[in-house]
Amino acid sequence: MLPDRIIIDENNHGRRLDSLVRQFLPGISLGTIMKWLRRGTIRVNGHKQKPNTRLTIGDTITLPTGVVNEISLPSTSLPKPNIIFEDDDLLIIEKPTGLAVHSGTSHHQDSVMARVSLYLGATATKPGLKPGLVQRLDRDVSGLLVVGKNAAVLRILTNAVQNDTIDKHYQSLVYGNIADDIGNINIPLQRQINATARQPRMVASDAQNAMPTSTDYFVLCRYQTATLLNIRIHTGLQHQIRAHMLAIGHPIVGDQRYKDNNQKNLIFDGQKLNRPFLHAAELSFSHPRTKQMLRFVSPLPTELKKILKFFKCPV
Repeated sequence: MLPDRIIIDENNHGRRLDSLVRQFLPGISLGTIMKWLRRGTIRVNGHKQKPNTRLTIGDTITLPTGVVNEISLPSTSLPKPNIIFEDDDLLIIEKPTGLAVHSGTSHHQDSVMARVSLYLGATATKPGLKPGLVQRLDRDVSGLLVVGKNAAVLRILTNAVQNDTIDKHYQSLVYGNIADDIGNINIPLQRQINATARQPRMVASDAQNAMPTSTDYFVLCRYQTATLLNIRIHTGLQHQIRAHMLAIGHPIVGDQRYKDNNQKNLIFDGQKLNRPFLHAAELSFSHPRTKQMLRFVSPLPTELKKILKFFKCPV
């Protein structure tokens, strides 16, 4: 049986009432929770409050007496996440290719966050201590991810992303020979929903409602048929790098969704790459509590290193 009172601590300061209650009672439908809030069955400091009320430290939330709910954790058979750094506030994880960041119907129950929740155990189900991703990676993209272990840290890091103060670099091999050693791509992107495609794509667009995006790159190695890049994004739009590289005529090697249909697949030792050559390789930011500068580096996974050996790249 869950406790019938929640006392707001620093981790939950500033959160909306409805958001916190939904997290604390994941087995209760949203409709039931909103009904309880409207009727005052759920109270804050003894008073009925609106669902969007912002909570402060010391507030006491009273829940219906006797609400019973089993808080579910992922299957105990999931692998442990590949953690390269951990403290009371953060996890830095190396994500392999092929693993989704969140569980979904097509990914069953395994995901980065399912593994994180299992690793953190019961702590991950407590209000204000539910872990969350600061940034995401596509399922077939590998590399570094930041997980905030509590709501307060997540808010700080989310603001850091919005203010472009988290420095994240990717390595990518793209088709063709890019002319400039250093460049910036400022091409607005818009979500394109195609009835024949399984998932929407981001495409270059000059429409008024297209989203402004900014991607920097500099050349690491040049080859006759491809270019190895270091890439930094200033905006975090989904599929931004993949869409931008396609838009300038240099799609990512191995990317089956964002590809030029006229571009022939590169063959390496008789095989083609079955994932995008895109890896989140370096990450640096100020720790949300201590303000210490942190820097992490993730080497290229084996299947991408083999590609560079094919090109005899010194990187």
